[in-house]
Amino acid sequence: MSHHSDTQPRIPKGHPEGGEWVEKAGQEAHMAFDPRELSDEEYNKDGSFEYPPKARSAAQVLAFWSRVEVPDSILEGAKAVWTARRELEDDTVRKQYGEKIRSHENEEFREYVAFKKERGDSGNVVGEWLDQKMAAYHQHYPHYIRDDDIRTILRAAHAWWQAQDLPEDEKAQVLGEQVYLNDRGGYSITVDKCEQMYGFNLPQRNFRAKAVFRDKSRWALDSVEQLRDDLDRASRGLL
Repeated sequence: MSHHSDTQPRIPKGHPEGGEWVEKAGQEAHMAFDPRELSDEEYNKDGSFEYPPKARSAAQVLAFWSRVEVPDSILEGAKAVWTARRELEDDTVRKQYGEKIRSHENEEFREYVAFKKERGDSGNVVGEWLDQKMAAYHQHYPHYIRDDDIRTILRAAHAWWQAQDLPEDEKAQVLGEQVYLNDRGGYSITVDKCEQMYGFNLPQRNFRAKAVFRDKSRWALDSVEQLRDDLDRASRGLL
């Protein structure tokens, strides 16, 4: 029994398929709004930096965040917020080093003073030692981001964030992906190491993929107290 209705049109006679029923639009077609059937390339096309597609695999997350356009306004805001936060972190760490010197708790500093005395060096021992400690600190936690690296670092930060929603094996693939940076003459690090060094920490700090960097002054006012608390806890573990 035919499943075609009497009102369904036929292909006109004279065509090779003349007289056959015309298939209705959408008959046996995929659901128009079901992204599960899409390739990663098609799936990612609907996403943007502010509204990324849901993470579904390591390959999809890496493909999206390695190519998505990042608006200049977001780059500028992200760098400004990051720089302000890192300056506060540097100030906190340097002060805590100074507090350890004043409380005579730092054996490393006492050894440095003895070394300088042996050499007859009467310079600014405290300042020199603090500068050395901060230089070592900045090897692990850079205090600036090059303009030609901010886009890559921000993409890596979001890939790191979205990877948290993947199964452990897929998550490990994303975090282990290599990221090339132009700083220090050019070098490669993993997504995970990049996040550790530059510390955008998107989930913990409520930095979201939506326009979080657009209004940096409002963000700074709303979060400065929480930021200071975070820094106090974090810097104590670094000394």
